[in-house]
Amino acid sequence: MQRGILIFIGLIVGIHLSLAQCYENRHTTNAFDGWVSCSEKNNPSNHGLSHWIKYDFGQSYPLHDMVFWNLNHPEYADDGIKDVIIEYSVNGTTWNLFDTVTIPRAPLSGLYEGVWGPDLGGINARFVLLTALNNYGGGCYGLSEIKIFTSDQQPNEFELTLSPCEGDGILKNITGGMELNGIYSGPGVSDNGNGTFDFDAGAVGPGNYLIQYTYTGGTIAADINVLPCDNPQCINCPQCGKYDPGLVNNNPIPESIYHDNALASIGTVAPDQPVNFRGAQSVNLDPGFEVQSNTSFLAEIRECNENKVLNPGFEDDGYEWGLYVNSSASATVSYITTDPWEESKCAKVEVTSVAGTEWHVQLIQDGHSITQGKDYEISFYAKADSPAQFTMYAQMDYSPWTTELIAGIMLTEDWQKYTFRFTASQSLDGNFNGGLRINPNCGEFIGTFYFDKFMFAEIE
Repeated sequence: MQRGILIFIGLIVGIHLSLAQCYENRHTTNAFDGWVSCSEKNNPSNHGLSHWIKYDFGQSYPLHDMVFWNLNHPEYADDGIKDVIIEYSVNGTTWNLFDTVTIPRAPLSGLYEGVWGPDLGGINARFVLLTALNNYGGGCYGLSEIKIFTSDQQPNEFELTLSPCEGDGILKNITGGMELNGIYSGPGVSDNGNGTFDFDAGAVGPGNYLIQYTYTGGTIAADINVLPCDNPQCINCPQCGKYDPGLVNNNPIPESIYHDNALASIGTVAPDQPVNFRGAQSVNLDPGFEVQSNTSFLAEIRECNENKVLNPGFEDDGYEWGLYVNSSASATVSYITTDPWEESKCAKVEVTSVAGTEWHVQLIQDGHSITQGKDYEISFYAKADSPAQFTMYAQMDYSPWTTELIAGIMLTEDWQKYTFRFTASQSLDGNFNGGLRINPNCGEFIGTFYFDKFMFAEIE
């Protein structure tokens, strides 16, 4: 279903795609001011079934800076798109990849003035295609508005109207609307060297952070406000991990973030090796614990959800996981140390032949219990060697195989976090016939899929 596709094209200062604005740079909280997709359609590019929107400007124009307004209605903010592939075309048939960017969640305010996206650099194109890789946890995918300028903009203010949640992970390719020759710095910031930066909301945690931009005109700054997990806008809480007591009792403690319900350490934090302890209930610094000079140590009490997945990052190879391959398909699974998302390993599923049926190849963990009417969240990181599609399931592990969650996902070559929620339609006992299974289904297309850091938790 498509809800409220509104496209208006003008060329006064740029290409302006909306009928939604009441003020020049503001966007309303009206649920129908924008585009919403609730079912996947065949993508004009090579992304299979996906949520996408294509803009046709009627003829080719030089395209420069972009501004995005995400869904801004309180009931639909979770449907707002998050990580988005931007492509462009002259003829609507041959598509060129520009980049993958993160569009922050809307602030649910009538004063919302959007966020600056990338500078397209003056490319000439008639069509722009946006393909959503994920959203903020809603059942549909949507966007309120975009603006594309046909001349290069030089904003005189560094604008970062971002309020990510601590569980939103890494926001990619942020610009703040500035020119391309500067350097970004600040907590959680990774400068990409191309006029954009990534911001890791999970690493810094809740709070207000000053981000600096140094360029030919000097140094200016703007704030990013990271919201805590218990904020009503936030659904992606950090998971409770299982820290390694041996690591946090070392001298020195290896640089990392350690998290669990309760955490204790007698180790030493060494120079230039920052350490972060996150405990849901407690952090104990026992006799012998030491923080040496010229380093960084942070201990926090953070709300989190207990992860029901065993061996979530495949550090113990295939323990508690299985690969089902139907006789009409061919696939293997291995546990590799090359470029995992986190820690030392990830799962690699290679599908070499298929009959076009998604359930013919499944990576499975069963034995989970759910309670009817309770809310649950599944998240994981995934990527592929080349753009590839699979379907994520959470379903009964025995006939009639009742499905609690089904979500089609288009992967790129970069690690992305995917998060989904469902309300249990039934109660299942993990000790009876396998209970609920979590199973990425990869049997529809040939490809190589990578998975890491699964989380399955009940949401209180």
